Amino acid sequence: MDSSYKKLLKVMTLFGSVQGLNIIMNLVRAKFAAELLGPAGVGLNSIYNETREFIHSTTNLGMDQSGTREIARNSDTEYLTDSVTLTRSWIMILAVFGMLATIVFAYPLSWMLFSDSNHIWQLVILSPAIAFSTITCGEMTVLRGLQKMKTIAGVSVLHVALGIATTIPLYYIWGMDGIIAALVLMTFSLAVITMIYSYRAFPPKFCFAKVFLAKGRQMLILGTSFVIAGFIASFGKLGVKAYINVNGSLDDVGLYSAGLTLTLMISNVVFASLENDFFPRLSSIFKDKNQRRLAIFRQMKVGVAIIIPVTISAIVLMPWAVPILLSEEFVPIVPMAQIASIGLVFRALYLPAALVPMAAGEPKVYLLLQAVSYVSFIPAVILGYHLGGIVGTGVGLLVNHIMDVMVNLIVLKWRYL
Repeated sequence: MDSSYKKLLKVMTLFGSVQGLNIIMNLVRAKFAAELLGPAGVGLNSIYNETREFIHSTTNLGMDQSGTREIARNSDTEYLTDSVTLTRSWIMILAVFGMLATIVFAYPLSWMLFSDSNHIWQLVILSPAIAFSTITCGEMTVLRGLQKMKTIAGVSVLHVALGIATTIPLYYIWGMDGIIAALVLMTFSLAVITMIYSYRAFPPKFCFAKVFLAKGRQMLILGTSFVIAGFIASFGKLGVKAYINVNGSLDDVGLYSAGLTLTLMISNVVFASLENDFFPRLSSIFKDKNQRRLAIFRQMKVGVAIIIPVTISAIVLMPWAVPILLSEEFVPIVPMAQIASIGLVFRALYLPAALVPMAAGEPKVYLLLQAVSYVSFIPAVILGYHLGGIVGTGVGLLVNHIMDVMVNLIVLKWRYL
């Protein structure tokens, strides 16, 4: 086997193993949280955590992706220090902005989330968690841009371990009253550990002069495209769930969500390296057309070679795995998840192609392709549910994967190869 293929396979195996370990540890944390907090506590923790993630992902303006590209494409030049400093400086500004935005909008957020004003101070106390999350994300961006793969893998495992170590004791001591404190402590711990490793890889330096910060305009424009794409994705997923709820039941929504989550879990184990390895690597060599083509084709070939046996194993084992991982109530999702899993083979071709426009610094093309993806996703899944119920949604997801591949490969061939 060519040494480049060996390296690619090694990276995919590394991040696949890390992702698998993270899933196991997250299941352990979820089990403890369920026992210590009960259904109501788990629900409240979910609301606060999703609120934190939503505000963080919105106010960081996609700097985790655009910053990765900026650093990766300058990793071997004299501009590397400026790239890292620029990314870190903007991340600090956006961290403060996210925290202040949470405080300012605490009142309307309380009404939106809980239909009362009794949770304003809880949201204010939660606000530092948004800043810590943005800092963590920013320093992981630096590591990805520098292509420190082993460090990223190690830090990712430490993140989940720290999540267990910082939250479970507070749940045990204070129960539901410890949820906010646990979130703040957890995000603070993740920020500190990530900064330690990131600062070792590249010493800290910041510059907040207007002239220097203005150099980040292109990064912000590019990053905003990721935020908009996230909104498009959220709207599409919400629209499908709303249709199933109105025309079916909440039970059907739960079954569809569980089947989709199970399929994506399998996908993440195999494709975890794309964001951490392929995207920064592609960004760093994008100007060289021959290297660009080689990197894309190698990623697709290795991805397909790995996902085929994984997909076959998942399809065969799913009837036994679903009752163990979930419960007997979720057995009806097995046929749906088996059909949807076939789409992972096409996803191995789609995901590398989907990242190419962002590596090229063309956010408009990326946004257009994301919009086209969800234009096909919504009717495909809705029609599948209308004709075949939950099993039909699996067929709809498979059709959507096939259409995504066709569209993205056409654009890839026409514009980038």
